Amino acid sequence: TTTVKQLSATGGKLADVEKTVADLRNQLTALSKPVDLELNYVYRASSQKEFSPLRNGSVLHSGDVFKILLKPAEDCHVYLFSIDAAGKLLRLFPMDSFDGVTVNNSNPVKAGQTYYIPAETKSFVLDKQTGTETLYLLVTRQPDAVLEQVDKLQIPATRFANLMRQTKGIAEIKEDAPGTKV
Repeated sequence: TTTVKQLSATGGKLADVEKTVADLRNQLTALSKPVDLELNYVYRASSQKEFSPLRNGSVLHSGDVFKILLKPAEDCHVYLFSIDAAGKLLRLFPMDSFDGVTVNNSNPVKAGQTYYIPAETKSFVLDKQTGTETLYLLVTRQPDAVLEQVDKLQIPATRFANLMRQTKGIAEIKEDAPGTKV
């Protein structure tokens, strides 16, 4: 009877281990799937009143404005970086403020909610530096300690680009004109 009890106890422990392994496997599988989100880029030429979708190959000019809209399908953490033509790395999300303009964008972002970057009633304005602007959007299920500190760590833009891959600049954030439609 002692052997039967020992086998029974061992069988129970083995079942617990198998359940734990199965749970871990399910969690790892879920983590390996990309986070689903809707992503839209909109812009407005400095002479226009309404925003238009930014399409692949579009060219923006100094003084034009743009914003990014995203809507995640699940709670997640969003990190958005820009490298301008001068090679300057700038974190655009999360961001409390930019050059004195408060935007209060923070992580985590919530499923089903639309987020406007820099803000619903504010847009990024392209500076006079012409060249290629590269945006890097990274989405994770958990906070990323390194991405949270990129601007404080003063990682060179070229190193960051090499980590992500490459380059126009944002001059400021300003209020959209009253009556402007997104």
